[in-house]
Amino acid sequence: MPFVFTALVPHAPASLDSLAGTQVALLKKTREAMTKLSFEIYAAKPDVLLVLSPHGKILEDAVSINTAPEFEGNLETFGDHGTRCVYPGAVGFAHQIKEPLETRYHIALIHEPVLDYGTTIPLLHLLRDNRIPLVPIYPSLRSLDEHFAIGTELQETILKTNKRIAIVVTGDLAHHHHADAQKKKRKGETSEAARLFDTRIQALLVKRDSEALLAIPGEEMVASGSCLFRPLALFLGIVRHINFTVETLAYEIAQDVGYVTMYFQLL
Repeated sequence: MPFVFTALVPHAPASLDSLAGTQVALLKKTREAMTKLSFEIYAAKPDVLLVLSPHGKILEDAVSINTAPEFEGNLETFGDHGTRCVYPGAVGFAHQIKEPLETRYHIALIHEPVLDYGTTIPLLHLLRDNRIPLVPIYPSLRSLDEHFAIGTELQETILKTNKRIAIVVTGDLAHHHHADAQKKKRKGETSEAARLFDTRIQALLVKRDSEALLAIPGEEMVASGSCLFRPLALFLGIVRHINFTVETLAYEIAQDVGYVTMYFQLL
């Protein structure tokens, strides 16, 4: 089986010590969960790591596959000019998975050596070996169903290779958990709608109910503020019919956002 590691992780800036400042205790469980996953991915010894992020170069009509031969991850966007990591790109593999897709779907090869923060933050937590070649993949603005279909095609291609593949999908849940000045909510008061949204998404993931996840109305996704759904639809397609158990390692709310860390342990 080419798949050796799969996980859903957040990309919370406050999960990193260099960015958390005085709020370092906010995402303690998330950091612990990421540490656990870092040992799992190290033990899995992948040949290639696919990272599905919502914050790379997003094209309206095409899923983007980043083919840079070398990537740099940094945190300069957040004022941290001291953190910098370099990772190799899996250029040949990126071309290999693109070719079967391009006759049926809009797929773009891009060359973006500097990684988006949605990719960088998880990598800083997860990779104990920075020599694992990466293929960052970014969703388009097209439907969840199309992303799922592209994911299923990707699975077929991956299953024909002799590579050991790790997949990380990254995204946040609802973005409206706490005080809203416009609605004049008390500080610390949580939004019932946001809490219920996060609970439902986690339950559907644990049940592996792809159909229900893909059927969530667009207006509900927009209202939640979650950035997860399009990369998640790709992921669900890639792992369709793959046997695994789902373990929720952490769920925390920090700075108005719901963050979940899940390990999809392959059987």
